[in-house]
Parts: sequence; C-alpha cells; structure tokens
Amino acid sequence: MLQVDLAATLLSVSPLQASPEKLWNLCRHMVASVYILYFQLAGGASDGGKQVTESEWQVLLQTGLLSQEEKKKLAEYRGFKPFLMQVWALRALSDHLADDAQKGPNASLAPFQQQALALRGFCADIVNTMTQPIPFPYYHTLTLMLSLNLLLIAYSMIEFETVMTIPCFFIIVLVCLGLKETAVALADPFGGDDVDFETDVYMANMLANSKAMISPSADYVSQTLPLAAGGAKQQAKK
Repeated sequence: MLQVDLAATLLSVSPLQASPEKLWNLCRHMVASVYILYFQLAGGASDGGKQVTESEWQVLLQTGLLSQEEKKKLAEYRGFKPFLMQVWALRALSDHLADDAQKGPNASLAPFQQQALALRGFCADIVNTMTQPIPFPYYHTLTLMLSLNLLLIAYSMIEFETVMTIPCFFIIVLVCLGLKETAVALADPFGGDDVDFETDVYMANMLANSKAMISPSADYVSQTLPLAAGGAKQQAKK
C-alpha cells in the first residue's frame, strides 16, 4: 500500500519533535494494518481467511509491529481489524501532537488522516471484492455450456474422417479448460498457489521501506499505547 510509505515519509519530514523510536511507534500500526489485511485474505494460511493464525501473530510480534497487549486486544476485536489499527495510529499521532510542546507551527493531523482514510478505503475495496464472488449458479452454467460445446465439437469432427482431428480437438480442449482454470485461479489471488500474489515479499519490503525512511539505525521497540492497554474496542467503536 502506497499510503503506508507516504505516511512514513510524512513522519520523517514532518515538523514533529520526536526520536526515531517514537516516530516508529507512531507509524507501525499503519504497517500492521496491511499485515493483518493480507493475513486475513490468505485463505490457505489463515483458516480460510476467517482468522489470523498463531504463527502469523508471531510475525507481527517478532517484527515489532504489535506488543503482546495490543495483540490480545486485537485478537478479541470482532470488527474490521485493519481499520482498528489505523484508528490506533491516528489516535497515537493525535495524542503526540497534543502533548508535544516543541512541535513545529505547521504540524497537523490532516495529512496523516488523509492517508489513513485512503488506506482504509483500499482495504475495504479488496475485502468487498473478495466477499462477493461470482454466484455458483453462474459458474455451473458456464461449466455446462463449455462441456456441451466441447461435446458438439467432438461430434462434428467425426465427419472429417481423419486422425488429424485428434490433435486439433486436444488443442481446443486444452485452451478452453485452461481459460476456465485461469479464471478460477484469478478469483482468489491471495491463496497459497504458485501463481498467487507474493504478499509476504510485498509486506517485508513495505516494512523495510518504512523503517528506512524513518531511520535506518534506530532501535524499533514497540511501546504499548494507552488506548490499546485499556478500552481499545470502545475507542474503535467511537
């Protein structure tokens, strides 16, 4: 997600008076929201995309994107988890702006809020598209039509009375069935097939870019936010 890199860039060049470690804690929830989104979309690795597995939680903990307390609150939350992470990021930045007496005169929440809302919209677009697949009756109708067409082609080729119809029919079947299988694979590009999106590589690059833009030599230690330690669900509902 481009918005995560933009948010990290805004933090690195913003007039906020904060250490690299503090800037990382202001940014990491935005990065974590993308991790959570792709973990939930990966059907083969996340119990059909319904939940985040323990191994995936460990990735979030080991990379410093979440603390143990935040992981517990997030696991209990039954709403849209990526949006909750983005709410946490905006609330943390809002609290920092309110407490930072040395911030620059142009320090504002607006540019970060714009990127967070754009990221929220893109996440929702992906989820809404994936939760509205082609209805099964359409799929079975297409399969029936394809089978009938192949049957009619096979019957019509008998009239040619030559063995050359065998390789010709083989190529026709290969192309038609190959297109159908390609369409099935494209319907779920976040699975575990070899041709699916390499979301793990994408997430790792996004994390590396965010850290590099903030500070390549900082100690990235997660600090549990007050809103995550107490009443995170109430804050998200508001």
